Amino acid sequence: MLFPSLFAAFGPAAQVVRLEQINARRRQHSAPLGMQVQQAQLLLASGNAAVANAEGWHVAVLGTPRMTGAWQAQARRDGVAAALLSACRAEGARAFSHVAGAFALIAIDSVRGECYLAVDRVGQQRLVWWRQGGTIWIASEQSLLNAVPHSQLRLSPQALFDYLYFH
Repeated sequence: MLFPSLFAAFGPAAQVVRLEQINARRRQHSAPLGMQVQQAQLLLASGNAAVANAEGWHVAVLGTPRMTGAWQAQARRDGVAAALLSACRAEGARAFSHVAGAFALIAIDSVRGECYLAVDRVGQQRLVWWRQGGTIWIASEQSLLNAVPHSQLRLSPQALFDYLYFH
């Protein structure tokens, strides 16, 4: 069984990414990434993750999320990614309050230049991100970020302390 995987780059450096380099770094049981969206400042690649796009919005969903409230019926009819896309277009960041379950979500508004990330309240699903200059790099696993050209990722002792103390 292959686990879903996700990679996104949002910003001016998004064009330097080579998908074959990213795929070479994925974990053994992660689904291979396939291009979903590629624009001047946006790259969104997914392996078995639900993706929806419309009018400058791009949403990617990992895990088993459920929509609640007014968006529940649309999620049953069109899928969670489509319902979340509609919720984000209508409510912006408040849309994430309508999501329950185990999930990791990315919502990008390429018109406004905004990127929203969310994970479930318990932390069953995860997203890792890194900001370099004007570009934000997002992935479902750390090893994918290590394949970004010119990445010099290192563990922050303060971040490790915060994780252990607050998690």
